[in-house]
Amino acid sequence: MSFARAASVGCGAVLACFGATITGGAALSFGEDGTPLGYLAMMLLFGVIPLALGTYWVTQVLKAHRKEAWEALEREVLSYAMRKGGVVTALEIAAHTNLSYDEVKRYLDGLADKGHIEVTPTDNGLAYRFPGADTNPGAPLWSPPSTEAPHLPNRTSE
Repeated sequence: MSFARAASVGCGAVLACFGATITGGAALSFGEDGTPLGYLAMMLLFGVIPLALGTYWVTQVLKAHRKEAWEALEREVLSYAMRKGGVVTALEIAAHTNLSYDEVKRYLDGLADKGHIEVTPTDNGLAYRFPGADTNPGAPLWSPPSTEAPHLPNRTSE
């Protein structure tokens, strides 16, 4: 997690703790005689609102971090699978990337459960096949479009 993201989580947590403290203190004073109605407004303004905003802030930052981490895992797995011709094992990906076996296995099993990839048992464990991936290992992921005009059959008008 980057420093900016960690600082953002920290600020949100401090805001939420401040709001919780104010809310708790104001709630304890409601039982006393002669408590003005202004305490309720102050509790909402300085307690409940900061608590809600701080909690929301922290959850949004952590959600964005999880999404970025998942996308990075996806990029590494798919990139390696394409380099290997579209047929890989979880152990092979884990050995050649900086991902753990459990991360790779969980990701590949999720893709298989959704029907995006095919799973075949082999002597080396489960092999995952990415349909549409070139079966030629090392093939470029992209090739420039042809500069030739497409061949169109001659049509005769009737």
